[in-house]
Amino acid sequence: MAEKHLLVDIGNSAIKYCLESELQNERVSILNHGDGDFFKKLAGLHDATPLTALSLSSVYKADFSQQIKNWCNKHQVRFYQATSQSQSGDLKNGYTVAQRLGIDRWLAMIAVREQTKSPFFVVSCGTAVTFDAVDSSGQHLGGAIMPGLVLMQSSLSEKTIALQVEHDLIASENKLALDTTTAIANGTMMAITGFIEKMADITNMEMKQGILTGGYASPVAIVMGCDIKVSPNLVMKGLAMSSREKSVT
Repeated sequence: MAEKHLLVDIGNSAIKYCLESELQNERVSILNHGDGDFFKKLAGLHDATPLTALSLSSVYKADFSQQIKNWCNKHQVRFYQATSQSQSGDLKNGYTVAQRLGIDRWLAMIAVREQTKSPFFVVSCGTAVTFDAVDSSGQHLGGAIMPGLVLMQSSLSEKTIALQVEHDLIASENKLALDTTTAIANGTMMAITGFIEKMADITNMEMKQGILTGGYASPVAIVMGCDIKVSPNLVMKGLAMSSREKSVT
């Protein structure tokens, strides 16, 4: 029987999943937390043609990961959950305790390192914004974390009286605003673009050495207006590589 390997990336806000065979075409499904029953989606995928393996990356609740593992055991599906390691190939984790590095950050670096032996930085633009830099030898130099667009905007609404606006405002350009909603959209976006530019400066890298990933990667790249690249599913690609390294498939 042909392998049917499902990749699952659970973030703070949503679940992304796709068959490994469809990853090259970026055919990734997204289910926001609270928008539906993920196990019904799993059952539908399994009933059509049985899954043979499921690989998981999660920064979400541990009990939810356990529920997925239990489902796999019940349905005789091989289960693998990725964890950050001290090394993968020639990529070396910069954290003293490797497992404390977020698995999403680690997998994104694995995916980029597979593509280049030059220095690079990767920025994940999601609920949080993370920056990680890697040198030409594959050494992880470290990183930085800041709140994402929605977190910044919701914080303004929660902590102020006058700034009660939507929490998913996306700016399309850098400019001064003539209304409050646009001012918040532009200000929070420029906080992210400024963060990226400053971190690139600290690590002595050019924008063309950077890759943006995550749900807000494309709008951030548009506002930055430079040579920075976008690859929205780096975590999924790194997860596929990690699972092959562990002989899951």
